[in-house]
Amino acid sequence: MTLCSIIIVTYNALKYTKLCYESILKYTSIPYEIIFVDNSSTDGTKEFLSRLQSPTIRVIFNNQNQGFAYGCNQGARIVNSNAVLFLNNDTIVTKNWLNNLFCCLNSHPQVAAVVPVSNLAAGSQIPVTYKNIKEMDRFACHFNKINPSKWRQTETASGFCLLVKKMVFDLLNGFDEQFGIGFFEDTDLIIRIRQAGFRVMIAGDTFVHHFGSRTFRANNICIDSWMNINNAKFIRKHYGG
Repeated sequence: MTLCSIIIVTYNALKYTKLCYESILKYTSIPYEIIFVDNSSTDGTKEFLSRLQSPTIRVIFNNQNQGFAYGCNQGARIVNSNAVLFLNNDTIVTKNWLNNLFCCLNSHPQVAAVVPVSNLAAGSQIPVTYKNIKEMDRFACHFNKINPSKWRQTETASGFCLLVKKMVFDLLNGFDEQFGIGFFEDTDLIIRIRQAGFRVMIAGDTFVHHFGSRTFRANNICIDSWMNINNAKFIRKHYGG
């Protein structure tokens, strides 16, 4: 059994998927597997992912865009580990990223989920000055040093890079698929994790770069429209509005 299963849902935006995958290979030292779930890409992503398949890289190909939440749940059903890392395909991971996240996750039995800090992430965003990927790598190399004093409990955070104990994810029946192609499914899950009596932490000693909404932009999906639709669903679910 691997220590961690990394689940990446893709729908076009091949350029960013390649950058994400290459960074995982470069900077992940603990045992892991990657499960890609492709939502019927048409830009060469399917062909790229087909070439990657191996004992530690598995790919699920959907015949249509099933949505982010569905894809994450689909991937989680076949993992071979006790922890699942949901990673947006428009991210670049950095030195020591997964080791640091696991240190935080294993710091207390009640900690069930951990997110890193980033240049672009609601709830865990920090100011940065780098101007390109090379500068970002240097920044993260100095930044990603284990420091428990930088860990903090949070009520909400972006799930662009979310490490979750598989037992807790299964207990809560995963992401709520009513949120469709994206937005608020991460906020909803984090709230439910906390309602179940567990802690969600921000690992302030771990940085992961996030481009942000690249899948939406690559597919000309109206971000504001989907945010409004899912915000209304979220309010009805949690506040009865």
